[in-house]
Amino acid sequence: MKPVATSFEPEAFIILRHFAWPMARFPEAERRRLHKMICMQCYARNAMRATRCRKCGSRELRPKAKEARKE
Repeated sequence: MKPVATSFEPEAFIILRHFAWPMARFPEAERRRLHKMICMQCYARNAMRATRCRKCGSRELRPKAKEARKE
């Protein structure tokens, strides 16, 4: 079944977005973007070694997702 293109999405984009692409173009950028902890209360980005949120002080931190979520 062929995906239907809308006026704002070219057909090539619709086909390509279903493949698993790396989140960044090179490994250093990938680490800089993904090597973070996310606060589960305020969604602030924190350092990987953080034990508390820098913004709200919460201890509820999770590692940032390494893969894109499904739509």
